[in-house]
Amino acid sequence: MVDIIPPEERPITLAEACREFFNDKLKPSSLRTEAKKGNLEIIPIAGKDFVTPAGIKGMIEKCRVKKASKALAQNNRSRSRNSPNLVHQRRNHPYLHRMR
Repeated sequence: MVDIIPPEERPITLAEACREFFNDKLKPSSLRTEAKKGNLEIIPIAGKDFVTPAGIKGMIEKCRVKKASKALAQNNRSRSRNSPNLVHQRRNHPYLHRMR
């Protein structure tokens, strides 16, 4: 028999994905949450939800990138908020002096 679906695209259930990729540290509801965030494609077949190994790997990469970019953005914001020039401007501005 010839496999027409490559292993990376072969659908697996959410429970199987949790077991195989996350050692049961995540639950199917966690994968559904990631799908709602747009990080994972869920494939509904006959009333059951499936994902692909490639989809799980893509989700992991998206989450990794978001976490890194979020940390960088927070670091940049805290630097700009605390710059001496901005603090001076807030103190001398009639409305901004209330901001912290």
